[in-house]
Amino acid sequence: MGMINAMKLKAKWEKFCKNHPKVPLFVDKCNEQLLTEGTIIDIKVTRPDGTTLCTNVKLLPEDLELLQDFKSAQ
Repeated sequence: MGMINAMKLKAKWEKFCKNHPKVPLFVDKCNEQLLTEGTIIDIKVTRPDGTTLCTNVKLLPEDLELLQDFKSAQ
């Protein structure tokens, strides 16, 4: 990823955080206390018409490394 694209992505992330301030707080809380190998993250998306889609992931050591890399890049 080039420097300009990284700067654009950072600006978009900052705007997302401003629009949805609970999300980064939630992620930070998870990083501090909950995310260990074997942790299961459930994700559920609900559209305005009520349609839902759900999935989950069980964290592997390399997943934790990726999350740490994201955290370090901020």
